[in-house]
Amino acid sequence: MITTVWPYLAVMLLAAGVFPVLERAFAWRVFGVLPPIVWTYLFVTALAVAGLWTANDEIGAAQKAVTTLVLPALLFLLMTTCDLRAILALGPRVLAVFACAMLTILFAIVIVCTAMRNALPPEGWKMLAALSATWTGGSANLVAVKQSIGLSDDLLPAVLLADAICYSTWIVLLFSAAAIAKRFDEWTGARERVLPLIKTKLDPMPLRNHIEWVEPGTAQAGDLA
Repeated sequence: MITTVWPYLAVMLLAAGVFPVLERAFAWRVFGVLPPIVWTYLFVTALAVAGLWTANDEIGAAQKAVTTLVLPALLFLLMTTCDLRAILALGPRVLAVFACAMLTILFAIVIVCTAMRNALPPEGWKMLAALSATWTGGSANLVAVKQSIGLSDDLLPAVLLADAICYSTWIVLLFSAAAIAKRFDEWTGARERVLPLIKTKLDPMPLRNHIEWVEPGTAQAGDLA
């Protein structure tokens, strides 16, 4: 059992790197179902639940320093790679889908909290609030909500475990649904030509050089204007 900071940080660094290395080295098919980040998440959560390290003051201080100092910096560096033009080029319909997904998550959390309020612990609503935070805003949102509502550190592993189980199940279902993607697009009226149009709008080359790139029949002249 780990009781000091440096072995704990060494395990965290090992967990962060082992699955990406395995994916690049062996290209196992299992990574096509669950990407390395999911395996890392499950691995660290399993280690925490198994009690590999002791939640003493020293390790708690290291966790607090990572979540309050290192995590925001890493998230900022990650966000610098986001292409806002690509997000805007998706159009209002896709952005509305994201907004609807967030609202349904929050609505479902309220329903679960109301239906199971007698079975939940006294701080159960705080656990569900933190869970909804990570589903709608990621780890940074989880940390912010946890601190704002006063969720105790002892309950956080249960939240992370529930997050990992639900997220992994969703990823498996999402990848499994790829076989019916075409029929789903036909049912919803989604246009397969959207992605070529997005590439056309984002590419800095002049428009006259795009006409040969767009496949015939996938876009009209008016769509490229």
